[in-house]
Amino acid sequence: MASAIIFPVQDVNMLRNRATDAWADRFPEELPEGWSVSTLDLRPFLAVFPPLALKPGYTLRAYQFYYHRDGNTVVWALPETAVFPPPDPQADDDPPAPPEALDNVMAAITGDETPWSYLCAS
Repeated sequence: MASAIIFPVQDVNMLRNRATDAWADRFPEELPEGWSVSTLDLRPFLAVFPPLALKPGYTLRAYQFYYHRDGNTVVWALPETAVFPPPDPQADDDPPAPPEALDNVMAAITGDETPWSYLCAS
């Protein structure tokens, strides 16, 4: 029978705080309303999770939605050389996937297969 692994709550909270700090003050002050290409560099966010890494040849890009101080972001993993077209700014829901985007962003992420890496990936 497998034994349970317990992560100290303070370690999990520290990870959550670092993740928030990695992007929270990097947003531009003015965002266009509707869907647009995010200018946010997602590498500092991924760096918060040391057991995880982006697979060689891939990058993370995002579309962001902003309306009246509320918003949403959709992150895509795609080859570094792939075109990342602007989204339809009038799209009601999530914009369509870029042509070369992976179906699952986690397919471009690798981990060291430790229990902590699985928690980070979740």
